This record gives sequence, structure tokens and C-alpha cells, in this order.
Amino acid sequence: MVISGFKIPKDTQIMANFWAIDNDTNLWENPSEFRPERLLSEDLKTFKKPEYLIPFSYGKRSCPGEGLGVVEVFLYLSSLLQKYDIKANHKTDQKLEYEFHFSITAKHNPVFNITKRLN
Repeated sequence: MVISGFKIPKDTQIMANFWAIDNDTNLWENPSEFRPERLLSEDLKTFKKPEYLIPFSYGKRSCPGEGLGVVEVFLYLSSLLQKYDIKANHKTDQKLEYEFHFSITAKHNPVFNITKRLN
């Protein structure tokens, strides 16, 4: 098979380069900046998922638990935010930078102050 001029021999294993997609300036404006609002609608009230946002992989090998994972994260995070105030430590002047490995991990450990809410 030939794809974009590259010959792919039979039985070749192909891995998608998700890092390249996540850091493509043709798809994302300033991809290295942490800007979660880029996934919200213009009025900042609704989540919008671009077709090139693929945290659960893509195609027939994509994660079958994506729906459950999204619901679980929402429930977990919303229950934490109901009970705790989470604020960045005022002494923290580090940016959220990442080093690419087989997975993405934080370059610096962000420091947060978590206090239980008094109701």
C-alpha cells in the first residue's frame, strides 16, 4: 500500500503520532499554552469537541470506555469542587511545561492548596 508517496509493506504496524496532532499549529492556536477555554463554546457554557481532539485514541481500536470515563471524571471532579476550595499556591511561579515521553507527564509538580469547605 502507498500512502502519500510512502510505501507501507504488508503486516507493518503503524502507530499514530498523537503528540504531533496535539501540537499542530494548523489545528490549535498556540498549542503549547494551557488554554482549556479553547474547548468551550463562544459563550463559555458548552463543551465543544473538535474532531482532532482524540484523547481516547481513534478508529476501531479506540477506547470503548470513553463514555464511562468522561462521566466518571465529571462526577469525581464536581464532587471534589463541591467540598473543597482548590487554589494555586501563591509562591508558585512555574509554568505548566511538559516533556514528551511515551506518555505526557508534568515537567514540574504544580503545588496546590486544598482546604475543606465549611458549610
